[in-house]
Amino acid sequence: RKPTYYFQNSLDFITFINTLKQLGFSKNFEDNFLFWDGGGIDRSHFETIQKVNTEQQPVTFLNTFDKCYQIDDPLNPYGSLGAYLATARDAWMRHHDANRTEYFIVYKDDIPVAVSSLTNSEGIGYISNVGSFRDIRLTHTHFLPLIC
Repeated sequence: RKPTYYFQNSLDFITFINTLKQLGFSKNFEDNFLFWDGGGIDRSHFETIQKVNTEQQPVTFLNTFDKCYQIDDPLNPYGSLGAYLATARDAWMRHHDANRTEYFIVYKDDIPVAVSSLTNSEGIGYISNVGSFRDIRLTHTHFLPLIC
């Protein structure tokens, strides 16, 4: 497999981008970075979110995460998660005690319908592994700010 490079899409990196293109790399996907301005937070749906704390809960997280990324979903740029699920489980097992890797599950009527991860390092957090069931995205738009 070729290495993958992640960096902010900025004109500051145009030389680096051109070098990668000359080496045969191509852009696969563009992600977003968001910085919180410290303003208010809508907490009205917080009770539907559970942090993964026990050794049984990662199974629920991973099963939900896997169901969020179905190949026939037009909003899924990644395809099937496959072996990445084992990597996600290992990351949680290694880092959850230190709160460096935190997993969250969103429930609707006691059914897990969305997931996200928070990786913390030296005061900076990175949200990743965000996913929601396709039917939830299409019919329950009030959940979108919570899981995006």
